[in-house]
Amino acid sequence: MKKKEKKEENLEKKEVTINLDTLGVPIAIIIAALIIAVVVWATNTKTNDTNVDSGNSENEVQNENENDTNSEDTTTPPTTTATASIDNDPYVGDRSTATVAIVEFSDPTCYYCNRHADETFPEIKKNYIDTGKAIYVFKEWPRGSNGALTYEISEAGMCVFDQKGSDVFVQYHEQAFDITEESGIKTLASSLGVDMDAFDKCMSEGKFVSDLEADEAEGTKAGMTGTPGFVIGKLDENGNVTGTFLGGAYPYSTFQSTLDELLK
Repeated sequence: MKKKEKKEENLEKKEVTINLDTLGVPIAIIIAALIIAVVVWATNTKTNDTNVDSGNSENEVQNENENDTNSEDTTTPPTTTATASIDNDPYVGDRSTATVAIVEFSDPTCYYCNRHADETFPEIKKNYIDTGKAIYVFKEWPRGSNGALTYEISEAGMCVFDQKGSDVFVQYHEQAFDITEESGIKTLASSLGVDMDAFDKCMSEGKFVSDLEADEAEGTKAGMTGTPGFVIGKLDENGNVTGTFLGGAYPYSTFQSTLDELLK
């Protein structure tokens, strides 16, 4: 009787061992799957964090140019002295009341110039230009030679200004960032009520090529190495601006502190 009981006990132990071994395979698979899932989750989280930190969406990366001055905003006030002039360039504001000026050097294919036009310029206009404290001068600084799309867009802007004045030029300037091919230049100009025969003549004759070259030289002398760039300073009666050079995509607060200091 004792032998039988002992035999049954051994059989039970053996069954338990077999059951544990059988369960070990699926458990190992489950554990391995969990480990893989955790690794994938951690990798994706790191990738997403990197994308957030960079501040750049896919479209933004496609629009960025290696000559854009800054990829990040900064609030450090500029200290480099510089000069510029109104010359015959488009500007907005009341020159009879303004004592300071902001001279912008811009490229129509520059992502950060576009961001400045969308986010910073409206605040400057509302608080300093519309109030008669400052004028805002637009100068073209295309990062391409004559014949390149960026150059053609810039030159066309001057032809628009020649016909329609500064207010319409500002509309062209703001919408020109969306142009991706040469046909878009005429489409935009026509939508703004430009006489297209006169426009075509202006472009074919290269009426403003020398002006663009002068703007480029002036910007380079002021400190331009990429776009956007600004000279912010006191405005004299001859249209000369003497102040500081600001190179990069700065937030409104930097312009505000610089202008307020000049207006004291």
